[in-house]
Amino acid sequence: MESHPERPKPSVRFRTRESVINGDMDEKQEHADGETIEDMDDSEDLFIPSMEPMVRQARRTPFQRLSVILLILAIAIPVIQLTSFAGKNNLPPLMATGVPLTEGSIDSAASDLAKRQNSPTDVCKRWSQQSAIVNGTLYLYGGRAITSSDQTSNEWNNDFITLDLAHSWQISNPSLTGLPQPSGPPSVANGYLWNSFDSVYLYGGEFSDTPVESPVTFALWEYNIPSSSWNEINNPQTTSGQNSEPAGETIQRAAEGAGYSMPNLGKGWYFGGHEDFLTTQGWSDQVPRIYLSSFIEYTYPGYTSGDGQTAGSNGLWRNITSGGIQSTAGFTDRADGLLVYVPGFGKQGILLSLAGGTNDTFVSCCKLGMENAN
Repeated sequence: MESHPERPKPSVRFRTRESVINGDMDEKQEHADGETIEDMDDSEDLFIPSMEPMVRQARRTPFQRLSVILLILAIAIPVIQLTSFAGKNNLPPLMATGVPLTEGSIDSAASDLAKRQNSPTDVCKRWSQQSAIVNGTLYLYGGRAITSSDQTSNEWNNDFITLDLAHSWQISNPSLTGLPQPSGPPSVANGYLWNSFDSVYLYGGEFSDTPVESPVTFALWEYNIPSSSWNEINNPQTTSGQNSEPAGETIQRAAEGAGYSMPNLGKGWYFGGHEDFLTTQGWSDQVPRIYLSSFIEYTYPGYTSGDGQTAGSNGLWRNITSGGIQSTAGFTDRADGLLVYVPGFGKQGILLSLAGGTNDTFVSCCKLGMENAN
């Protein structure tokens, strides 16, 4: 009887590709993702199930030979990767983590990514909005608006629109552009927009009276023009300084005061105004409105205050109410006035406060005017 050579063991040990298929695999085999599998170092041992029967079959036709090669790679690559991780880094197997997606979470994500509606420009009338001019463009925020002559409620809005002042347009058809309605800044009227050379800052304002809307905690809102983005500056508090109230006092919202902005100096001011249940959170509608003589100074981020302090990303606030003649007897609280800047006085010029008054002084003024008219 013819003797047969001893049958090979169930597995084959090899160190290089040449020992797999009679030395025919000279080239580097390319992984499906484009990475190449280099020849293994002689110091490393790799064990895979025996492929001898398949190798014999692979010698018959090129197609069968290619099939065997691919099968060997499919088995060898994971073994190489696991051997490398286990031997060098001792890393545990990677496991997928996370939470299942639900229909509600998908809808919420889609809503967050959706573009907000642009502010309407086709209205019947607008008034009491906040405004500022920056680089030849007029910015209008919020205020009150109606779409028909018989509308008597829901007038407050947070529309944000611009008007190009650098080009001509017809009075009957101004070139208004509706910007996306912001999701954070509140719908207020009779506040003020300070402005630097690249931002506008929304201060103050009052909430809707028909229907009544309760005010939220005050925050300063900055709109950065180059990035077209809003930034909320929470919990604004005073800093100390010459003629200023103590540091750490919370800045409150006021309405119908006199504002002024000076981009060259990096500052905005707000004088007087009023506070009531439509401006201040927690104010009872049974408590009467009060009129103010406060004088607020805000130094824009990156600029230097009058006391030499450089403002950080939240800016600097000073309440200068006790610093001038408004703290003396006879100086009236007032709203509905205005501030006028006059350069050439001192180092930085002066601000003049003109007009304004309270309910009592308005009534007295009107009575006096009627008596003089008779």
